[in-house]
Amino acid sequence: MVYRRRRPIIWLFPVMMLLLGVMVVVWASFERRKVNQELEKILEQHVESVARLIFEGAREATAAIDLIYSLSEDNLSTAVELLREVDTTDSQSLKLIESVGLLVWVAEGAPEIFEGSWGPVAKEKRAALIREITRAESGEIVETGQAGRLDLFCAHFELDWGHVLVCKDAQELTRLRRETGLGPLLREVVGQGVLYTAIQDETGILASSPGADLSTWENDPTLDLARKKQGAQLTFRTIDTEQATLFEGLGPFPLPDGSTAILRVGINASHVFEVQAGIERRHRLLFGVVVMLIVLSVVGVWLLGRRDKRRLEIEQRLAEREEQNRHWQAIGQMAATVAHEVRNPLNTLKMAAQRLAREFSIAEDDAPEYNELVGLLGSETDRLDAVVTEFLELGRPLTLQLEKLPIASALDEALLPLRLRSEREEKELVLECTGQDEFSLDKRRFVQIISNLVGNALDAVGQNGIVNVSARVEGEGLNVFIEDDGPGMDADTLTQIQIPFVTTKAAGTGLGLPLARRLVEAHGGRLSMSSTPGQGTQVHVFLPEHRRS
Repeated sequence: MVYRRRRPIIWLFPVMMLLLGVMVVVWASFERRKVNQELEKILEQHVESVARLIFEGAREATAAIDLIYSLSEDNLSTAVELLREVDTTDSQSLKLIESVGLLVWVAEGAPEIFEGSWGPVAKEKRAALIREITRAESGEIVETGQAGRLDLFCAHFELDWGHVLVCKDAQELTRLRRETGLGPLLREVVGQGVLYTAIQDETGILASSPGADLSTWENDPTLDLARKKQGAQLTFRTIDTEQATLFEGLGPFPLPDGSTAILRVGINASHVFEVQAGIERRHRLLFGVVVMLIVLSVVGVWLLGRRDKRRLEIEQRLAEREEQNRHWQAIGQMAATVAHEVRNPLNTLKMAAQRLAREFSIAEDDAPEYNELVGLLGSETDRLDAVVTEFLELGRPLTLQLEKLPIASALDEALLPLRLRSEREEKELVLECTGQDEFSLDKRRFVQIISNLVGNALDAVGQNGIVNVSARVEGEGLNVFIEDDGPGMDADTLTQIQIPFVTTKAAGTGLGLPLARRLVEAHGGRLSMSSTPGQGTQVHVFLPEHRRS
């Protein structure tokens, strides 16, 4: 009989889910990497724009300072020209000199032209001031040393007749330099996410925005590596602090004296990394959902396949049961016909044997052989009648008469004639059944099951052999185990003996085991056998509990 096979198409569903899940995860990973790269690019562009602004501002500041110094030098030079043209003895001329802002004007080598004025410079400081100013180049502004302490900026000019020293108040120059220097520039770019800007070298912080807490050159090797990069190329890194997550750019910054420092720009990247963390969480959630869907689809298909398999097994068992029913019906019809055709001759033979044994006289010398032959005729007639009876049992519809019985007493009753046989054959029959458990059984059928199976076990063992019978109620049914220490069987023999009319015994009918199996299955149970050559045979009978609805 051909049974419908499970359709493998249901297994395409988890495969499709797996492929779809892989595609979704790969696409999500690609998008996540793309978004992260775009966010990092935004941070880099932000830092680069600030750095570019600082570089351009620094160039403009340097140019502005150079212009301020150039204008200051021109201013002082103009003042010198003015001194050459005015009468220093005239009060109006002195007011003109004061109007151009000169605080100190002294001529050396030509006192006949003008004597000069030391303004706020005390007498004891004049010689030191002259030495500092004259050491510089002609027209070069001096604003350090004694001049710086006096809050002046000065210069000397070499003329054909000597030197002229002039000084002006440095407050205006200092203010202009402070307003156009790097400090104001670095302070102005802070804000809009920029936390700090700084210019640093191995000597320390040269200029920075307020509140910048930066690593030192000795403790941060990245600074020296960033300074060695070519051009204005920046190095980027992330720094985690207690307050925020920073994204910092570092790049070489040329100084006016020809040396190179480091420009450091730090921006607050917490919001960007929060976005990245949110994307990462959603990606993990998506991955978890995809994995869960794949697992659920696999489990669902497995359950469907299992259900389909069980359904097919049930259908197959039903079909086999139907086939068996047809088989047993055919056997029953045949058994009825055979019984009708055979039993009448058997009865005739049996009655003839009885009359021969009772009514006929035989010579004394032939009597033993005669009686043996008549007895053999009767026993063989009984054996044929037993075969017909068992044959009829196989073919008849089975109707169970269930009743609650103590398991121990039912087994004792079934084993009583078998105990007598075992004693007669010098074999040991051991029953292990304790307690007062009761179970719903058809007593007559149960006795038939035990008699056939234990009888087969006694047939299998030799003299002094042992047959163990144990029974216990466990879970949802009754379990009966029959074990013998006989010669056992191989797998092929074990399969063959379960076929009707196949037997390994010389006087067997081959119907006892099939009948026992049919009676067990009529109770809704199952019979299983196992055997190992040289180690005996084991039979397990399971009968389920029948509950009244």
